[in-house]
Amino acid sequence: MKLIQILLGAVLAQGILALVARYESNDAATQLSSRNSHNPKGRVFSRKLRTMPLGASITYGTKSSDGNGYRKHLRDQLSSSGYTVDMVGSRRAGSMEDNDVEGWPGYTIAQVHTKAKLVYHLKPNLVLINAGTNDCVYNGDVPGAPSRMEDMLEDIFRSIDGVTIVLTGLLPNSKADACCKGLSMTYRTVVKKLQRRRRKIVYAETYNKFTMADLADGTHPNDAGYKKLANIWFQAVQEAERRRFLSPRNMGGK
Repeated sequence: MKLIQILLGAVLAQGILALVARYESNDAATQLSSRNSHNPKGRVFSRKLRTMPLGASITYGTKSSDGNGYRKHLRDQLSSSGYTVDMVGSRRAGSMEDNDVEGWPGYTIAQVHTKAKLVYHLKPNLVLINAGTNDCVYNGDVPGAPSRMEDMLEDIFRSIDGVTIVLTGLLPNSKADACCKGLSMTYRTVVKKLQRRRRKIVYAETYNKFTMADLADGTHPNDAGYKKLANIWFQAVQEAERRRFLSPRNMGGK
């Protein structure tokens, strides 16, 4: 009888030890997952970016030698940082394989907004916007441009659940430089206003980071300029990550 009790006690002790070991293992995995959820180098779950490049000719990639503009450089950076990237848009441009884009050369903010409304059904979770240069170049009611941009941003937020937006300033411009500089400053103010409304938006400074040497024709970047623009976009996406705008729930994480 004592032998049976001893054996039963040993079996019970082993079961308890195994249960404790399993709990500790699961707890460690949970802690690792939590740490890595904000670590681009060691994510446990997949970060899926449905990225819509939205704007005019600079978004489209005009004057880049391969037609990709900033998009391939940015996509490569995001992919190597652990994101699964799918570019979305109604158009295709450039030599890159994933070359969907919503770029419309010559379009003003209001025209870009009209086109954007037609592709909300694509449900991007990250929208990259560069628009407004044509409002300056064509002198299209420049004082009302910040309001038109805010209207487009708010419409995107209302129409696409969980979306994050990165808005850049404009680039220097040989035809309307003062306007592009001023509009960039107002964009920064618009973004701050929307952030106070708890909108998931980041502003990316561009005007002060470019010179005319980065432009192919006084308006569009050359290849080196597009690569510089890609780096600015990438840094802004990292800022969105730090702010926890790119949440696993909204990006396909499990």
